[in-house]
Amino acid sequence: MTAIRDANGHVVHEVSLKSKSGIDWRKPIGKAVRVKTRVIVGKATVTVGKSVRLRAKLRSYPGAVAVMGKALTFKLDGNKTGTATTKANGSATLRYASPVGSVAGDHTVRVEFAGDSDYNASRGTGTLTIK
Repeated sequence: MTAIRDANGHVVHEVSLKSKSGIDWRKPIGKAVRVKTRVIVGKATVTVGKSVRLRAKLRSYPGAVAVMGKALTFKLDGNKTGTATTKANGSATLRYASPVGSVAGDHTVRVEFAGDSDYNASRGTGTLTIK
């Protein structure tokens, strides 16, 4: 079996078959496989009018290997608050300022990874408590 890359740089496995005349025929037996991912969102607490760091981690799944250099989108109660890029340890941090007049209580933080040519999309949820 010979491993080759497709036009997008993904590894594709092939079987090499040689004819009696020595011609090398290649037959694809698979296609590129994207790695599954998981987003883990931390809990946070903030006082109205103050700021807090929202944190998330992007990991391969299974295996929990950190995935770096990927954009994560943070949403609070469904509204986009910003994006942050994962570091070498797979973590991403976004500073969120709780506006004066914010409703106290628990709010849903949703963090999404859109996926790319190497990794599948995933999302996770956490809680931001506003006091």
